[in-house]
Amino acid sequence: GLMASLPDGAGTVVGERGRQLSAGERQRVAVARAFLADPAVLVFDEATGALDPASEAQVLEGYAALMRGRTTVLITHRPELARRAERVVVLRDGRVAQDGRPAELDSRPGAFRALFAG
Repeated sequence: GLMASLPDGAGTVVGERGRQLSAGERQRVAVARAFLADPAVLVFDEATGALDPASEAQVLEGYAALMRGRTTVLITHRPELARRAERVVVLRDGRVAQDGRPAELDSRPGAFRALFAG
């Protein structure tokens, strides 16, 4: 894991804002911190936007475990993340354009399909 790969394990100094870590490593540290904080509500804002596919897959595994039993707000433009949600609210110009389960929204014309067409 990440800790084992660091020169001084958990005691490794990674610099201000984790500058010495890759984007994926910073995301994994954020997941670990959230586990330790044990919040009732999580908010992820474009949480995997800067990650390569391999790092994204690892981070998503951590998120899945972290989200169990918690209210989670996930802000994303990635269809694969939106389709994992129980409920999706599509905003357009600051207003709710569409709201429902991903499968329902995928099955009819509207903002969700327009956003994630392809």
